[in-house]
Amino acid sequence: MTLQIETPPELLKPSLPCCERYQNQLGQTYILTDILIPALHFDPQTSEDHSLNVHALPAASANRWGEIPIWALQDPSPRSPVLEQVKRLEEGRAIFAPKHATSDCAHLLYKAEANARSAKRGLWKETHIYSSAQPDVLIGKAGQYVIARGRLLSLGKTARTRYLNFGRSWKHDVTATISTKRDVIFSQYLEKQGLDWPDLEGRVVEVRGYISNDDGPHFELTHPGQLVVLDKRNAKP
Repeated sequence: MTLQIETPPELLKPSLPCCERYQNQLGQTYILTDILIPALHFDPQTSEDHSLNVHALPAASANRWGEIPIWALQDPSPRSPVLEQVKRLEEGRAIFAPKHATSDCAHLLYKAEANARSAKRGLWKETHIYSSAQPDVLIGKAGQYVIARGRLLSLGKTARTRYLNFGRSWKHDVTATISTKRDVIFSQYLEKQGLDWPDLEGRVVEVRGYISNDDGPHFELTHPGQLVVLDKRNAKP
């Protein structure tokens, strides 16, 4: 992904030790977008840059708490800007939680997280990717941000919702849902991989998000980056 910097980003200072939130000189609060920093895994003694200022590029309008989501840069040089989010993911200090990223940016962030996972850096020494074959374990994680993998056994669709079913029992097994209002962006995401909705059935996928107990473990997918197709056999070129 290439960042186009047309105007100088605003310089912000940390408002909390973990640097997830920043403030400008007027007291406006900003928050790093598209990553999640688990409080249990934050250690200010081991964070080399926990007191550094960053340059901010707004990603969206303010949330309901008045915080503005941002892409953050420690060095805003137009030649090779490095996202603070990528740095934290590479170091295993955050989890990719897609919300505002474009397709290319989401791929960059996911790759950074995957590198930390494979090297077991930071939080990945303890954080797990769960199996969809263990719905009882996932129910115990209700309210938490979770990553799960498994094979999609069936797909369903109503006027308002698409259903991705990981098991045969809709009252017990894992289900992910997507509002049909988001059909276009998810369809475009699949098309880039040479896939269509029916192609998902029988494939191994990874989903992520806050899990709830709604007739079994439930993920609500609102961003294509929350759905990763791991099994791409016979995908169209």
